[in-house]
Amino acid sequence: MQFLDHFDVDDPARVKSNFDAYGRYLEEHKEDFPREAYEFATANWHYDPQHHACLHNTWVESLEVIESTSTYHEKLRQTDIRLTLLGAYNDGRIEINYENVNGYRLGLASSNTAVNSHGDWLIDEIRLTESRSLIHEIKFWKDGNWQIECSNIRFKWIPLGDQSQDEN
Repeated sequence: MQFLDHFDVDDPARVKSNFDAYGRYLEEHKEDFPREAYEFATANWHYDPQHHACLHNTWVESLEVIESTSTYHEKLRQTDIRLTLLGAYNDGRIEINYENVNGYRLGLASSNTAVNSHGDWLIDEIRLTESRSLIHEIKFWKDGNWQIECSNIRFKWIPLGDQSQDEN
């Protein structure tokens, strides 16, 4: 991660400085981001662990890689990824759709424990590549690291049961 890889840092001032630098980066590049991706990256709930749509401490439920089948011509096919997470408060699901995926790396460290999972979502950040694609980098508790490069990111909060929570 370029800005928010701060979990080995015991200095709260440095953590705040990293978040401030990331916020400045997003603001400086606002016009280069697709609207939905920028709104997702800068949402007031994104890093607020008290908000039910916050990604911190969510769990992976499913990850689906989808290649479009609208045509059989290889050059016209498109890859998308749909990620579904169980919210940290177990009262909703979060769906993140990555559109027009250019590449991805999904890593999970091997475990000798009885429970093999990614563990909790710790932190993420969204940046631009030199060619103006998006990179969404995610760190999980059990040494899982994901990077997904795409053209746009869409987010959806889906409340479970009678409880409701606005995504904004």
